[in-house]
Amino acid sequence: MSKISIKPFRAYRPPNNIAHLVACTPYNLINTQEAQIIAQQNKYSFLHVSRPEVDNTQSHVPYTHAAGEKGHKNLQHFIANGWLKKDPQQSLYVYKREHNNQSLTGIIGLISLQNYQDNLIKRHENTIKEKEDALTQFTKIQNAQVDPILLTYKASNDINTIINTHINAQKNNPTQDFFSSTGTHHTIWALRNPETLSHLQELFSKIPTLYIADGHHRSAAAHRLATKNTPNTTPNNYLLAALFPDTDIQLSEYNRVIHTIGKATQEKLLSHAHANFHVQKVSSLQEATPSQPGTFGMYTSNQWFKLITKARTQEQHVQTNTNPIDHLDISILTNKLLNPILALDNNPTSNAIEFVGGPQSMQKLEAKCQASQTDTHSSIAFAFHPVSINDLMTIVNTGQLMPPKTTWFEPKILPGLIVNILQN
Repeated sequence: MSKISIKPFRAYRPPNNIAHLVACTPYNLINTQEAQIIAQQNKYSFLHVSRPEVDNTQSHVPYTHAAGEKGHKNLQHFIANGWLKKDPQQSLYVYKREHNNQSLTGIIGLISLQNYQDNLIKRHENTIKEKEDALTQFTKIQNAQVDPILLTYKASNDINTIINTHINAQKNNPTQDFFSSTGTHHTIWALRNPETLSHLQELFSKIPTLYIADGHHRSAAAHRLATKNTPNTTPNNYLLAALFPDTDIQLSEYNRVIHTIGKATQEKLLSHAHANFHVQKVSSLQEATPSQPGTFGMYTSNQWFKLITKARTQEQHVQTNTNPIDHLDISILTNKLLNPILALDNNPTSNAIEFVGGPQSMQKLEAKCQASQTDTHSSIAFAFHPVSINDLMTIVNTGQLMPPKTTWFEPKILPGLIVNILQN
């Protein structure tokens, strides 16, 4: 059995004076049309590499063979123009994100894919085969890892001490330091001292488990590519990753919108909700925002509701379901309301369900329902209370997987800040 192996490397990074122009919005925060507008207005935007379909006038489908070739060409263009430069020394990279008076700090490096194969890197949800296939092909053609996956681990005081000591020593000499368009402050310090690097590698080797917070498909694609095309000893057997302790990871809700519901079904759904939930009309999304586990927000026909799981329902559910997954709010709502009336099983490939996470997700629910409402059909949205990191780790440690799209993780690392070029 392997031990956690983190490896310093010579990353490709933008010069500090254009870092704020190169760093782009993560793929799951904007759609293709929004990405295309941004890319057209900014030649430096890394969207030209991470979302190269924005430059294709014939097809905007992501992760195709054509998109991979365009992304590779654009990446070489960035390097040739000096918009990405290779670091002179092997480094690990301390990354700090500050937003709304909250600070999250982690470290970016390469993680051995042998750790993934040995299940030391644990996932919390299944992947979709078609997306995994497409990402494997895309990464192979592009010949780079352009977007770090997000890993978390039980916080280590010793690792925290090394990181904080380095930040304090280099506070006035960051490698990159800028504000993004959202007002978020991003700071990166390259950690190059051989003794410090060796000490960090030793400490991480004692961490028993890493958990994938964001990047299940990218992890699976990288593993498939490495095991298919290269022996385990090559540099391609590593995965670009940002590692944050569980104290510096934020989990927020991943909400749902169910589209094209007939009026009769909508009335039946509302009626059935009263059997297992206390249903209250509320006047604002703030009142509807779930404040604790067992509470839900529901929006339909321009009206917000607050759902509170009845004590009898909660007690019966716990008694009949000993699996910790069944105690999650998404499981309760699915089993007690969505499946009985709509026969929906939370399938991420279903066209009937739209998953909505990220900043201002409650406002997005309202807007999406209003946009799709007609005289005969409407949409209904459900908001959830976030799952705790401890509940997630408990479930994953038992060898189980969470229902798909249960959690939204922060921080989202901006693509373009740290790039790992693979060997041909």
